[in-house]
Amino acid sequence: MPAQTVNGPVEASALGVTLPHEHVIFGYPGYQGDVTLGGFDHGAVLAQCLTVAGMIRARGVQTVVDATPNECGRDPLFLREVAQQSGLNILCSSGYYYEGEGGTAYFKFRFSLGDGFQEVYDMMLREVTEGIGGTGIRAGVLKIASGRDAISPYESVFFRAAARVQRETGVPIITHTQEGRLGPQQAEMLVGEGADPQPHRDRAHGRQHRRAVPPGHPGTRRDGGL
Repeated sequence: MPAQTVNGPVEASALGVTLPHEHVIFGYPGYQGDVTLGGFDHGAVLAQCLTVAGMIRARGVQTVVDATPNECGRDPLFLREVAQQSGLNILCSSGYYYEGEGGTAYFKFRFSLGDGFQEVYDMMLREVTEGIGGTGIRAGVLKIASGRDAISPYESVFFRAAARVQRETGVPIITHTQEGRLGPQQAEMLVGEGADPQPHRDRAHGRQHRRAVPPGHPGTRRDGGL
């Protein structure tokens, strides 16, 4: 199964050295309103990103998985600019951050009006199979997250939807664990919802976990934080 980058599909064998959990740009929900002190300088940020991209390419990195959730500044067109100008393969995510630091008000309101699971599933599926918004850029991974002590009901909606989309499409799942906790519980929920697991070693924590990654696809892993 090829990886879906912001420039289109790339065979797994051509991805080379891959950074599996990075953030090209990231903004905590609410940053969009701060145009006075925290305005986004596109040109300056692009230049900085290209500098860093050149540094990691010089060290042999060929592919970056951008794990930025939808509400945290994900920008597929910006990622494509970086990819095209730097020569990196970049995978963009579809998903939402954990309840404690994510932008929860939007979907909590939508959940109150109808079938929240179906809406999240439809969003993820369309972003994976058709493209994000009107960009035509398809998400290459699903990004989900949980808090420190438990997977909340809000977070579980995204886990269940991601598991279903992964089962139907084969797209990999990458997760965030707060303070490195709940990895096994995340895997249990995903597998219980039908995601296709395969063994993957989380080198940062030195333990074997089951991750929802399709066979033959570049592995993704959980990190202790963003």
